[in-house]
Amino acid sequence: MQPGQDAVLHLAGDERAVRVKSIDVRRRSAAAAGAGEEAGLYLDGITARDLPTVPGGDGSLIDSDAVAGTRLVSA
Repeated sequence: MQPGQDAVLHLAGDERAVRVKSIDVRRRSAAAAGAGEEAGLYLDGITARDLPTVPGGDGSLIDSDAVAGTRLVSA
């Protein structure tokens, strides 16, 4: 993946078109992330409201079980 690249997020039986806004690898901005490399991806086209949540803390938290196995593939 590279910043500006169109992708499809496969999340809990749903598909959503997104665009990679930026990438962090080892807590630094990166030009790309390789297959299998752990990275933080910032995506345009999806917000926290689009993610499954569970009650917790002072409101709700992202449901980590529901987002486990989420895949991001290039469009």
